[in-house]
Amino acid sequence: MVGRAGRAGLSSTGDSFLIIEKKDLNQASFKLNQEIVGMMLLSSVDKCVSTLAENEYHGLGTLIFSSIGLGVAVSLPELKTLASRSLLALQALDLNIDVSAKVVDIVEKLRDMELVRIKQEIDEVSPASSLTGKTQ
Repeated sequence: MVGRAGRAGLSSTGDSFLIIEKKDLNQASFKLNQEIVGMMLLSSVDKCVSTLAENEYHGLGTLIFSSIGLGVAVSLPELKTLASRSLLALQALDLNIDVSAKVVDIVEKLRDMELVRIKQEIDEVSPASSLTGKTQ
């Protein structure tokens, strides 16, 4: 089985993957392409870099705002945990980024823009009532 992982319609490039079963190694069609597959498996791999920090952390902001709106993460600790499990967090040292501090900065900016409200007693973040139609 061969497939492509990427952002359909957003990029002309993506990652390709090839999955074969041991029984497929003996098929004639595979034998014909064995050299090509071998070259592919041994070729260099491009470095994957998180895009969450691009454009002044627009991607991280979108992740945080969407997570709050969907109820995936509704407290500051939950948002920090979510961000800590991202590719950006894995690359933070190399990129010289404090992901936890960026999460706090983004939540504060969302609050300043009145897009979220913070309930101080439990550090819970919720969408502003004007966006959800709910009263807080």
